[in-house]
Amino acid sequence: MAKKTILRVWKGWLSPLWQHSLRSIRIPAFLLLAFSYHSPLISLELRILHVNDTHSHFDGEELSAGIRSGGASLLYSAIAESRSQKPNSLFLHAGDMFQGSPYFFISRGADTVELWNQMGLDAAVPGNHEFDLGAEAFENTYLRAARFPVLASNVRLLSVAIPSSRVFVFGQEKVGVVGILTETTSRISAAGKNLVIESEHTAALREIRALERQGVSNIILLSHAGLERDRQLARTLPGVDIIVGGHSHTPMGLPVSLHGSSFLEYPELLSNADGDPVVIVQAWQNMAALGILDVTVDGTLKRAVGRVCLLVDAKQKLPDSFSKEACVLRPQPDSAIEQWLIPRREALKTWGSKTLAALPPGVREDRLQTGYWVAASMAQATGAHIAIMNAGGVRESLKSGSINHRDIYSVLPFGNALVTIDLTGEDLSRFIETGLLFARYRNQSDIFYMHGIELAPDCVSRSFCSPKSIILLKNGMREALDPESTYRIVVNSFMASGGDGYVVSPNASVRSTDILDRDAFAAYLGMLFPPPETE
Repeated sequence: MAKKTILRVWKGWLSPLWQHSLRSIRIPAFLLLAFSYHSPLISLELRILHVNDTHSHFDGEELSAGIRSGGASLLYSAIAESRSQKPNSLFLHAGDMFQGSPYFFISRGADTVELWNQMGLDAAVPGNHEFDLGAEAFENTYLRAARFPVLASNVRLLSVAIPSSRVFVFGQEKVGVVGILTETTSRISAAGKNLVIESEHTAALREIRALERQGVSNIILLSHAGLERDRQLARTLPGVDIIVGGHSHTPMGLPVSLHGSSFLEYPELLSNADGDPVVIVQAWQNMAALGILDVTVDGTLKRAVGRVCLLVDAKQKLPDSFSKEACVLRPQPDSAIEQWLIPRREALKTWGSKTLAALPPGVREDRLQTGYWVAASMAQATGAHIAIMNAGGVRESLKSGSINHRDIYSVLPFGNALVTIDLTGEDLSRFIETGLLFARYRNQSDIFYMHGIELAPDCVSRSFCSPKSIILLKNGMREALDPESTYRIVVNSFMASGGDGYVVSPNASVRSTDILDRDAFAAYLGMLFPPPETE
């Protein structure tokens, strides 16, 4: 592959990426790459439109600024307008269409796939949540129903083959898109032995070499592995030019005021194993934003410029400061998508109003109490004696009165599967310790919610936990963990895959269940505080 030398990288204002029919939008380019080159290939100018971790949020997301952004109707219009400005374009989804909203629960994923069939996707990689209902549901509800290419080079189902890549031809230039899924899915999904996942690096390298033998020298890695893993792959894989990522819900290019995390540039520039430039992009979450990346390639990456843009209805008023901080597109809702959504919104109202439990008077809005109920429900649902729920997984607290599906979703919006892990006392103390260290690193006051154990004060204050500092609560008795004994704990799939810094011993026995945390929580509350019989 021809080598490129970076001439310059700068920030500045460029001409608009595209001009919406209602208003002209000037998008500040925040990375422009220019490279000297020696390749005889013809340059291709390509627009890459991308989303990730959309999680069945058909109506988008309510932002912290009190403004709703995104949703299927606005996204469809924004995609159509953008493609009309740049005919050479690809629309890619970097995984996790499933879970995350009641829309998914009501149709068990069928409506989610039907919606994306209408959106004009050129390719998608499955996310780990696409396997939450098991291998059979993944095959029938997602893979066979999808009218867009589903790509995953490192995934093998025993019952059906999944393509590794897809080649797109633009004039005389070819662009290969290779899919990869986080290899942790084999440990945390409900697909069980029907799902085989190999190393992301091994599979991607094999597919890149196969594409190069076919004369494809422009490579996009469509990855659901998370930003940190994407950075590792970018540096160690040859031949890759662009990584369109997901899994970590990274708000690249968006102002800190919206998400509270550190600001990350879009796109992020690195060098691949050949020493050639490679860029990484992500577009946040929940169908709230659209990534727009314009590139020039001719066998290697010559130029990359773009932004992640929020999608706000043209009729919605915005404060001047909001538009100055963020890239905001103002499309009109698409009428056909709006019509499709009407019966689904009605079904959502009916479903959300059903009473599942009735909390007695005197129950205060206490996140700690709600978190304890969540942890207790996890233990009851799986038979594990110890349950640990990460603090960030519990988003709201409950109070006295009727509890319906919407309340359950407000507390547990992510819909993670429950995962049981068999750990020795020593390994359990290390597992807890890694979570405490991560919380301290992030300056988090809340650590996690637990059932069946309590921690000695020195364990929390110093983030150093020996088995003796973890007290097992059983049958009214209190005793320290035995370092050699084995204990069954239950966590959610996010924690089991390393979320919030938790590290599972490689010697542990890990088993994913087909039980979602919010289903367990609803059942537990209904048992503890049953609703009136008339409901």
